[in-house]
Amino acid sequence: MSRITKIILFFVCIVVVIAIGYTIFLYKNYVTNTMMDFQDEVKRNVQVKKITPNEQWLDQLSKNQDYSYPATETSFSIDFLNPMSDNKQSHRFLIASLDPYIFFCLKEVLKKDKVEYATSKAGKGIDVVLYLSSEQKEHVLKMLDYYGISYKNN
Repeated sequence: MSRITKIILFFVCIVVVIAIGYTIFLYKNYVTNTMMDFQDEVKRNVQVKKITPNEQWLDQLSKNQDYSYPATETSFSIDFLNPMSDNKQSHRFLIASLDPYIFFCLKEVLKKDKVEYATSKAGKGIDVVLYLSSEQKEHVLKMLDYYGISYKNN
């Protein structure tokens, strides 16, 4: 290559580097100005509430009554038959912490004998409340003793 070609190539490279640098400089100024305009716009549109020292954010939160629980809230009640309504004496017995298999067997026997009962799950066991009439009391308690199921008069 001749010397003149090398000089021209050198100046072309310098011009290209200057052009790229100037383009980056213009882009940086454009982005900076746009961001400043955006921040000014946000400052004009946003209203900042000054909080007095006595007013805490938790107090403000507690005043807000428009909220919802993260889960559905349900309430219900169970009306049991009044055992004294038929002028019969009724006895309640509690059987605590039955395992599911024994509960299944007991439930089948209670259905056969037409005994009223209520259940609740407590931990891994099941609690059963028996409502026995005077006629059923002796038979059912003998059956519980026979199967080794402990109970207490409630």
